[in-house]
Amino acid sequence: MPRTIKFVIFLQDGRKISVGDCALFKPPQDSPPFIGLIRWLTSRKDNNLHLGVNWLYRPAELKLGKGSLLDSAPNEIFYSFHKDEIPAASVLHPCKVAFLPRGARNFPQRDILFCVSAQLKLYGVTALMLECGGGRNALIPFA
Repeated sequence: MPRTIKFVIFLQDGRKISVGDCALFKPPQDSPPFIGLIRWLTSRKDNNLHLGVNWLYRPAELKLGKGSLLDSAPNEIFYSFHKDEIPAASVLHPCKVAFLPRGARNFPQRDILFCVSAQLKLYGVTALMLECGGGRNALIPFA
């Protein structure tokens, strides 16, 4: 069985990135960056650091049933339980996350992303405010 070492923090380009942080990740060419929530950090026998990530999706990235329409704002993103383990080298830069109280109704302007999900409740918190590198913000409310 390969040896696995677990971490809670790592440095990339002088920035601390921890379990629980959000980050933007390298996409395929000519695509917007992926947005993910880091759930775990591990180093395997090959000494390469890997991240367990839950993904946040833009409406255009969601696959819906035929004839289904998604009623979403242009700047809305969606939390998912889809998770992958990926190389830490794929991180572009971290995002800061702050929690908003249950029932938050003030959503950001069009230049700020936000997310609504009826599937997740964390410690009675119903929303996250995500500040991505470059001053962009994403509001992530959970219903």
